[in-house]
Amino acid sequence: MCYLILYLTLFMIISKGSAQGFGFVGGVTNSDVDDPEIKDVAEKAMVQVNQQTKSKYLYKLEKIIGARTQVVSGVKYYLRILAAPTRSGITNAATCAVNKNKPKKVEYISLKPNEEFNIEVWSAPWQNTFSVTLT
Repeated sequence: MCYLILYLTLFMIISKGSAQGFGFVGGVTNSDVDDPEIKDVAEKAMVQVNQQTKSKYLYKLEKIIGARTQVVSGVKYYLRILAAPTRSGITNAATCAVNKNKPKKVEYISLKPNEEFNIEVWSAPWQNTFSVTLT
């Protein structure tokens, strides 16, 4: 009888947590695209996105369309982003506004529309790990 009460209590706690949007450890949960942490991760990820696209243009983050997170020995972020190509080419990367240490003025390419990217970011700061994969 004691086990039944314990089981039912545990079941109610888990059910209530799931209904309120709290995921299980290791589960993927939706995240607010306006969360400062999500915005920071997306901005940092753009450096690697630009390296992986092999485009002649550098992209600047315009908008985060969707975000999900998963705790797995660090945090895995699943981001859907909208990025705008800039006039700064890869060879001009040092002077491009995508580089945070340089001036903020960005010239957008008028002939090419913004592109949507799906990216996965795995972050484990205590291991100095921040890897980005285009999916």
